[in-house]
Amino acid sequence: MDSMRFIVLLGLLLLSRPALAWGPQGHEVVAHLAARDLSAPARRAVAQLLGGDAQTRMVLVSSWADEVRDDRPATSAWHYVNIELDHSSYDARRDCPTGDCVVAQIARDTAILRSGASAQAKNEALKFLIHLVGDLH
Repeated sequence: MDSMRFIVLLGLLLLSRPALAWGPQGHEVVAHLAARDLSAPARRAVAQLLGGDAQTRMVLVSSWADEVRDDRPATSAWHYVNIELDHSSYDARRDCPTGDCVVAQIARDTAILRSGASAQAKNEALKFLIHLVGDLH
């Protein structure tokens, strides 16, 4: 019976497909849902930063962070955080000790949007934030 279990397990492993990240469609759905729930002032601020209708622009830029990833390798670690399976919660000191993970980058991008940074810096921070919140989910 053990050899039969091994054969079945091996067959299942050979037939399995790799897990894929959200991809553009998943990010578009997350951005659409987020835009739908924006307050009127937030909608105006997003429209001003991204240029155009807030919901349309959020959906259009939702995968931008993946598109620039190869040209900006320093941003790769911003798309995830690794939490060991035997830990039940996020601990910044343990899971993001260098501040180079999705949780820390979301905090940085939020701070940029609240600051007196340039419109260009805020535009980029917002595009990362739209994408990374989708990654986090």
